[in-house]
Amino acid sequence: MRPTTTIPLIMAFYFESTKPSARSRLSFTLIELLIVIAVIAVLATVVILVINPAELLKESRDANRLSDMKTLDQAIELYSEDVGTGMGTSSVLYLSVPDPTATTSAGSDCSGLGLSSSSLPSGWAWHCAGPSYYKKVDGTGWIPIDFQSASFGSSLGTEPVDPTNSTSSGLYYAYVASGTNFELTALMESGKYAMGGSKDV
Repeated sequence: MRPTTTIPLIMAFYFESTKPSARSRLSFTLIELLIVIAVIAVLATVVILVINPAELLKESRDANRLSDMKTLDQAIELYSEDVGTGMGTSSVLYLSVPDPTATTSAGSDCSGLGLSSSSLPSGWAWHCAGPSYYKKVDGTGWIPIDFQSASFGSSLGTEPVDPTNSTSSGLYYAYVASGTNFELTALMESGKYAMGGSKDV
């Protein structure tokens, strides 16, 4: 009598057919992929709306401006106490934006930037340093103080300028002096630090 192998073969086929296929265990269906993509898109939108990266960049630049103003104020105060002269010409508004047409250390009237004295009060003038000089601390920079002439040397390595530093955007630093009195100004661009903001400066 010949042994039969039919039953073991049927059983083997049954067990093999009831195992989940590798394909069904390791892959996603199209619907599952679409759901995951939709959830990620919704989360990304919520994160962008809550964090607002553009406003964060503005706040970062404003924080830099505040730091620069403090650094310049301290440097000028130290110079004023030590030297007390050469703070700048009265009725001249010094800008941190360099004039590309200014080729000497004397600077220019900012006409190369399209600024006209007619936009200032009567008797006032603009002053811009040249691109090769505007960050120098020897009196040729945008602030016309020779910081190096102080008895302790210069408290600045270079003169800071606005992170944007453009007259077209209105984001630049300005300086005026009268004797030993002076004023520095900077415009804030973020909602947090701008006029009426939670940290209005």
